Amino acid sequence: MHRPGSGCGIPCTGRAYSRTQNCPKRHLLLYEAATTMVVLDHEVTVTAVPKETRIIITIPNATVFTVGVLTAPAGDESRRIVKNEKEEEEEEKEEEEEEEEEKEEEEEEKVEEQKQEEQKEEEQEQEQEEQEQEEQEQEEQEEQEQKEQEQEEQEEK
Repeated sequence: MHRPGSGCGIPCTGRAYSRTQNCPKRHLLLYEAATTMVVLDHEVTVTAVPKETRIIITIPNATVFTVGVLTAPAGDESRRIVKNEKEEEEEEKEEEEEEEEEKEEEEEEKVEEQKQEEQKEEEQEQEQEEQEQEEQEQEEQEEQEQKEQEQEEQEEK
């Protein structure tokens, strides 16, 4: 890995190094566990290394930082957070899942509202039918009473 002063002779200018090569300068080092190491300049303009599994960044006179967590040493404010591609994919998946869940919830709410509306309509229809039935029964009763009254009048005659 990155060993200062080992004399590999390759300048640290953002070029990719294989695992076996060492960099002579203590510049920032981006290590891709699967295949390559990339040495960056001190400004940390991090370009994404494809399919990285783990990122290690070495800062001059500082410690080693892993997996997307990059905190700057004292006095240096222009450090960016490095994100792992897998983390980004996971975040995208989570966002998609959340959106799907929201859609499902909305659909469930719509279905529930529709059910409630149908239930209200059924109740209204039932009430209307009961009312009509009551009116019909009342009319029949009145007719029956009228017939009985007419019959009584005829009997009296």
